[in-house]
Amino acid sequence: MAQKSGSGIEKIKYGEIHCYYPLKFETDLDFEALCEAVRQSTVFFSEEYQNKIMDSLGYSLSRSVREMPGELLQEPDIKMDTKAFSRYNEMTAPPFQLEGDDLQLELEMTDTSVKIHLVSTELKALGQRLDRLREEQEASFQIYGSGFTSAQDRLILLPFKIELNSKETVWLHALLYIFENHMGFLKLELPLINTSPAPLQNNNIDLFISNVINKWKNKNYASETSFSNIAEAYLNSLHEDTHIDFIKYGSGIRHIILIDFDGIPKQLNNVSKDVQEDLYRIIAAPVPKRKDTSYYRDAWEYIQKNSWGGHGMNYLTKTTGGCLSYIDQGLLDMVTEQYKIRTGVKDIEADDHYRICSGLARDVHVNAEFALLIIMLKKMNDLNNFYKKVFKPKELAEIQKEYNRNLIFISELQEGCYGSVSEQTAAFEARMPHYLKAEITRDKRSAIDSILKEEEKEKAERFEAFLAVGGFMLALIFGLPAIYESLEIIRNALGFILVDVPIITLENLSVVLWLLLNLFMGLKIKSGK
Repeated sequence: MAQKSGSGIEKIKYGEIHCYYPLKFETDLDFEALCEAVRQSTVFFSEEYQNKIMDSLGYSLSRSVREMPGELLQEPDIKMDTKAFSRYNEMTAPPFQLEGDDLQLELEMTDTSVKIHLVSTELKALGQRLDRLREEQEASFQIYGSGFTSAQDRLILLPFKIELNSKETVWLHALLYIFENHMGFLKLELPLINTSPAPLQNNNIDLFISNVINKWKNKNYASETSFSNIAEAYLNSLHEDTHIDFIKYGSGIRHIILIDFDGIPKQLNNVSKDVQEDLYRIIAAPVPKRKDTSYYRDAWEYIQKNSWGGHGMNYLTKTTGGCLSYIDQGLLDMVTEQYKIRTGVKDIEADDHYRICSGLARDVHVNAEFALLIIMLKKMNDLNNFYKKVFKPKELAEIQKEYNRNLIFISELQEGCYGSVSEQTAAFEARMPHYLKAEITRDKRSAIDSILKEEEKEKAERFEAFLAVGGFMLALIFGLPAIYESLEIIRNALGFILVDVPIITLENLSVVLWLLLNLFMGLKIKSGK
């Protein structure tokens, strides 16, 4: 239920963080070959790998069920049987570490019997999330068109199990976006369940993570509890497995999604002052906390200026890059009622609430992701153009071609989407001035182009000087005989002065002309420096 007016966001009951890390793949492989190379990596979560996990789980569960009928009368024995589940791991050698504590015993009553179901809660949650990723792909195709979805591939990587600071355990999912122009993103998604908003307000999301658990037997990795280290682990594994280099740009952004939280407004047009201030502290973090000081006025002005949305959803953009999305109680209630009708559920349990919130987060995220990706691609193209001109000035023509080709590519991605999507993208772009830094970027590009033009001019002048010196040397070496032969040909052709005049001989005249020519060329070279 919505919390009474006058209270802020004390707890996030369900939310998500989506962190993007921009990449530029430096390889001669084409798009299809690049994607296939990543699929061969040990961190790629292939469908075959998923099937192996489920097969090993099914085999182990079937053995457990066969041993249980004689012990069903005593509850402690049932618990003991599930606790002893680890011995089946050794027998079947599954790729995933299954533990008794992760198993859930479910009983289904019928008229004639009782059906027993042993469920792995971890794999159940993992399966739900994989289903959601497929739903996101389908929704993107419907909203943004085939031109956008066909120009990229989204590869699922092995997820890590995370223990939040709230003691809840969730899956941190990783996806690798690869676009046809060899740009891409590593995206980390972390659900937030029953957590404090303090890490968001302190601009330190690493505080959400208490422990990182690697459940995969083919990858030995013990991460520090930080997003940057987890991202680095994925990228290092990809590089080691594929031998493909990539440039990492520090221009990533975060999409923070709040679905159910203390103080959730009944309607978006009626958000309490305390909640507005807490939203402002999240999107503009870190905002200093001072005794007896309110930031409500700043919060109200910021939200009015940087909001986009409606129909129960609001997208609050971060001027330095990023987005905070939240919904109202009216939308949450409506979707909950629809869920009850669709599933026949009367009372909403924790698992039902998770499904409802996850579905809403999916819709909220898909609605905003297109704009965020386009903005990041534009930023990456500008950075790539600038840095390559700095470090590879000899490839200036090719660098400029790549920049222009990327501009065309990014424009084509936007051609098949709805008009409202284009409007949203333009609105997000206008509300992130300190991320794109259009004027600064334009000045930097103009400055580096001017520097490179001056360098090209100096190279041309040095080349002209080289040619002049070369001509001078050739004149020194070959000029005198050529002048003598030319004068002799002229004299014979004209038919006069067939013999030399004393002192003014052909040899003497040739030497004089040769000296004058060298003097003239020497003066030209000196004056040209």
